[in-house]
Amino acid sequence: MGVKWTNLHLKNIKIPMLCKPRSRGFRRGPATYAAIFLVSYGTRRRRKNGFRNVDNWWSQGLSLFIYSPHPNLMIFQLRFKSIRAAVWGIARYLAPRRNSFGLCSSRLIFMSPRPDPKSIVMIASDFDGTLLGNDREVSERTRTALSRLTELQVEFVVATGRPPRYCDSIPKQTGIPTTLLCANGAVLHNAATGETRQFATLDLEDAQDLVSEIRKIYPDASFCAEMGTDFVAETRWLELASREVDGGVANLAPLLDDRVHKLLVNLPGKQPDEILDLISPLLQGRANALHAGLPFIELMPPGVDKAFGLAHLCEERQITPDQIIAFGDMPNDDAMLKFVGWGVAVANAHTSTKTVADEVADSNLEDGVAKFLEDFLRIR
Repeated sequence: MGVKWTNLHLKNIKIPMLCKPRSRGFRRGPATYAAIFLVSYGTRRRRKNGFRNVDNWWSQGLSLFIYSPHPNLMIFQLRFKSIRAAVWGIARYLAPRRNSFGLCSSRLIFMSPRPDPKSIVMIASDFDGTLLGNDREVSERTRTALSRLTELQVEFVVATGRPPRYCDSIPKQTGIPTTLLCANGAVLHNAATGETRQFATLDLEDAQDLVSEIRKIYPDASFCAEMGTDFVAETRWLELASREVDGGVANLAPLLDDRVHKLLVNLPGKQPDEILDLISPLLQGRANALHAGLPFIELMPPGVDKAFGLAHLCEERQITPDQIIAFGDMPNDDAMLKFVGWGVAVANAHTSTKTVADEVADSNLEDGVAKFLEDFLRIR
């Protein structure tokens, strides 16, 4: 029987994984683990007992090799420079989907295999920093990979923090029909018709109170707000964002209405992680604070994030999160990556995003999403 390669990621190290196509090398069931660690030295020393054709296998110093001659038997081999450590034993998987074997820091831990490609009906991705390169365009390689989704009747969703008015060009850039989940999951936007649908809004009184309370503690704070398709910003916020200040206001609180789905907060001289730490204690459940790596944080309605938006799509399409793969790079993607069946962070992602992801692909500049899809869709 033939074999296939697939890539997993463990503690920021790319790991090639060899397994059988018929069951991807694994079978779920009650947990029964028995492992024996064998250590040998030498990069080209051939070891008997099933380590066949592995002496020529190498991947940048540290590698993990998994061979499955039987669905319940796996042979692990960890190689680091001239040291080879082999682990073999009988393994039966736990029922939860995020359980499997891996090696890290000389101990056995849990790690998942990728999902069955045939079960995937939706691919969701962040846009800026994930699909886009430094030239602010989707590469031709990525467009080609995305075109396979249309052929396979897999829905493609861009889940972005952008407001609807900055999303109209996205379907043209991706080259395929694209569902647009905007404003961190709060708004569904149809670029063809211009129609938008809000899934949630902030309580108007809470939004006005938050502006007043934050400004009282941090007088140099500045704000802008997204309200449906409308945008209002304070002059100071526009200045800090290096935007045209025409139309800016001194205080936006009186201008807010019941359509507000996002407040953006800027504290001069502070990084977004710092702003998040400072503002979060003030929220008291009235808003959900996120950031996308830009010099401000975003206050969303309580419980609203990209996972919230995807959950609405799941309900409408009558699908489950396990049928979705998602890509992201920043903390505003974390909930989405945890929500779906398989979450992938690109290599340039924020540390928190890599931590919650099931796998880390190459960076956006290296067409990480395209490479993943090429590998994943090739076996479908």
